Amino acid sequence: MGKTEISGAGEIESGGVYGTIRHPRYTASFLAIIGACILAGTRLAWTVTGAWLVVMTIVITLEEREMRARFGREYEDYCKRVSRVIPRWKL
Repeated sequence: MGKTEISGAGEIESGGVYGTIRHPRYTASFLAIIGACILAGTRLAWTVTGAWLVVMTIVITLEEREMRARFGREYEDYCKRVSRVIPRWKL
């Protein structure tokens, strides 16, 4: 946690990858974990991944609640434009 988070300052980042998905680090982590599960090929790995997915869903929900409280309508508009973890590709 940095000074920006503690002070409540800052702004919504919507450039780069954040213009495509709101939580790129969770998406990247999930893809890496899926790769590890495929390599490991064990039921335990898939079980842990399922538990991780539940925990990350809760964490994302709490983070988004904080962002809505901090930025209000601006964050709501951002959420309408940008998907949570899976990109919406415009063809």
